[in-house]
Amino acid sequence: MANHEKFKIDRAFMRALDRALPREYACAVLKGFGVRVAVNGTVTFTYRYLDATGKPKRVTVGRYPDIEPGDAREKAKGHAALTDLKNDPLAVRLAKSEARAAAQKKVGTLTLGEFLTQRYDGHLRTHGRSGTRNADMIRAAFPDMLDTDLTAITAWDIEKWRAERLNAGTKPATCNRIINALRGAFSRAVEWEIIEAHPMRTVKKQREPEPDGDRYLLPDEERRLRDALDAYDETVRDERRKLARRLHRIEAARTYGDATKPAVLLCLNTGARRGEVLKLQWRHVDLDGARVTFPGANTKNAKSRVLALNREALAVLGAWRAQCPDEAVFVFPNETGKAPLRELKAWPKVRDAANIARLRFRLHDARHHAASRLVMAGVDLFSVSRVLGHADTRMTARYSHLSPEHMRDVMAALDTPNEIGAPTVASKAA
Repeated sequence: MANHEKFKIDRAFMRALDRALPREYACAVLKGFGVRVAVNGTVTFTYRYLDATGKPKRVTVGRYPDIEPGDAREKAKGHAALTDLKNDPLAVRLAKSEARAAAQKKVGTLTLGEFLTQRYDGHLRTHGRSGTRNADMIRAAFPDMLDTDLTAITAWDIEKWRAERLNAGTKPATCNRIINALRGAFSRAVEWEIIEAHPMRTVKKQREPEPDGDRYLLPDEERRLRDALDAYDETVRDERRKLARRLHRIEAARTYGDATKPAVLLCLNTGARRGEVLKLQWRHVDLDGARVTFPGANTKNAKSRVLALNREALAVLGAWRAQCPDEAVFVFPNETGKAPLRELKAWPKVRDAANIARLRFRLHDARHHAASRLVMAGVDLFSVSRVLGHADTRMTARYSHLSPEHMRDVMAALDTPNEIGAPTVASKAA
């Protein structure tokens, strides 16, 4: 608790409680029981304890005034009677385990569908970065399980589902992504003590084939992509000029027709993710200092990073800023100007015009391309990981593919005569 003082938590105490002061109040009657006042004024009854491993835990017993303090204290006692605590001997833990199993069997638990709707959706909206996407993925992948009680779902059910999907042609990476989403849901169910044991603890990750080692552009492919960007952009600007003439308006000079060319060039020159580029705001761009900040709110690992802009990236942003309204918030806004672009709709057209037959180059692959160019230029993996925003260089290594020309130069080092084992001058004289 935030304060060692203990209080008699009853109706009078709750009526006198100052909701404007965020604080936790410990109960003088039941150890671990207390009242928590959040910053937003919400008042909840909580129970703190040390689990069997000694790790401190806190559960919410109820919200005031939905539940009275006396009832909340009784619920906390029931929680303590079924929870494995640090000082519990083995016999007590076994008895609690049997009691939990009996209680679950008697009253049942939520079905998978009920759990997703009543509990997990709200959790994802509060703590997730992509709304209820994982819950929606589970609903779409396991429609036959939605009416099944959480305690009735077994590892075999998951393994059977995966085998059927793999036999139907689903890629292992897709199966892993869906299973990980379900695993996260069950982890929360265990954490919130809706179920006692995790049914997927024996379900292992499916081995995935190594990704293609050539998700980067060869020099002639990059030239074709840049030519396609130029041609597309010129077409858009020409259409804007024709429209202006028909409407008898004067079209202001524009370096770019729309966001497609500058956004793609920025991806190629920063190694940033598509979402990081499209959600970028002008307040995070320092043209004078030639740097850009990708805030943690938009990055995959929720950590901000600052990148220096190379010459082309700086020129692109400078030219794009000159043709944007002074009051613009987002670097690449949508039609309303009040939100960022969600996608570059013209990208498939530009990519197909570049005729890169060797691979189907995705916009995300611009990130691979930037990493590969940095590594082939001699930049160490640690520095590349800082550019990409990786916490581990092992992830960076997957992006840093080496071109055939670079590998040819590397292997040419073996052409140098090997002096190991060659006779020394002294041995020759002997």
